[in-house]
Amino acid sequence: GSGTAGSGTAGSGQAGSGQAGSGQAGSGQAGSGTAGSGQAGSGQAGAGGGLGSPCSTGSDCSANGTLVCNPQTKTCSPPECTAQVPNCGLSGICLSQSGNQNNGACYPVCTPFGGGCSGNQECISASADDVSGACVSRGAGTIGAACSPSDVSTDCVANALCVQDQGSFVCRQRCNYFSSSPGCSLSERCAFGDTCSSESGDAAPLGGTCSGSSAAGERCGNDGKAWRGFCQGPGAKCLKICRTSKTGDCAGGQVCTAFADASLAGTGYCSAPVGCSAQPKAQCQTCCGTSVAGGETTATEIYVAACGCQAGSTCNAACGANYCAGGNATQACIDCLNGVPDSAPCIQQYATACQANATCAQYAGCLNQCPK
Repeated sequence: GSGTAGSGTAGSGQAGSGQAGSGQAGSGQAGSGTAGSGQAGSGQAGAGGGLGSPCSTGSDCSANGTLVCNPQTKTCSPPECTAQVPNCGLSGICLSQSGNQNNGACYPVCTPFGGGCSGNQECISASADDVSGACVSRGAGTIGAACSPSDVSTDCVANALCVQDQGSFVCRQRCNYFSSSPGCSLSERCAFGDTCSSESGDAAPLGGTCSGSSAAGERCGNDGKAWRGFCQGPGAKCLKICRTSKTGDCAGGQVCTAFADASLAGTGYCSAPVGCSAQPKAQCQTCCGTSVAGGETTATEIYVAACGCQAGSTCNAACGANYCAGGNATQACIDCLNGVPDSAPCIQQYATACQANATCAQYAGCLNQCPK
């Protein structure tokens, strides 16, 4: 798309530490795109500083990806985690940075729009569906002021993010895109990516026909508070943006069809049921297992790593000395893994790591569309 996208997070493929830039992102052969407008990622990787050098992005550190910018010290430091091995404990989340897609840094975990950060920190979304978040330092930029994209700071005051808007990086007010009252001023609309924008879009309402001059991904569906949809293409329908985990986001028997773009994992567009999702629950789950090659195996491996093999996780005491040590899982380990409650911290860590893996994300997205 035409936006400036930084690096993906290990949890969800979002740009930089926050959302994708303000351009348009396509999503596969169907051409369904979506306009992003959240926190901008940082630019191209440069030569990079050495261990201990000051930094604001991963690109400020060694260009070969051997160092990351530590969110706490803001200095170039050894990597702390990867998408496959989050290794950030129960209170951290692993995010990759610009110039370094393979290794990541551990950020304090938080709940977007729900708090959880301390001091002068902002909880930015680490996933397109606003399920997971990471704490980063705030800056001094006021709304409308110029700012610099960063992996460890918003560079803006509280409740604001640094985004690319009409070609320049500026601080824009944050908004809660999936809320019925996002929180923008009367002259602005909340855009997908959680920032208020005065930029215009296509006049088509949700379900209406977009202009023949509107490219795929052009924002549409203005309800007076937010741009709720995107144009599927010139002269095509304006489709509502939704969360794959929330059946209430789509109405009239529609389901949330996941975007093909891994950086938008957890979100999609409302459409009529097709494929697996049109089948009864049990058959739908079986269909997902057969239609997504390796999906069930990959998801299981990531789940066990998060809830069984990570130190301090729910089932580490039951699984650590057998399955996680290379042996066969004991019955106690299996029973524990089958009984982990949804509220356990490792479940969120599993979801984040799954979204970072294309195969697991596709499998999970399929399951999320099965009848409840």
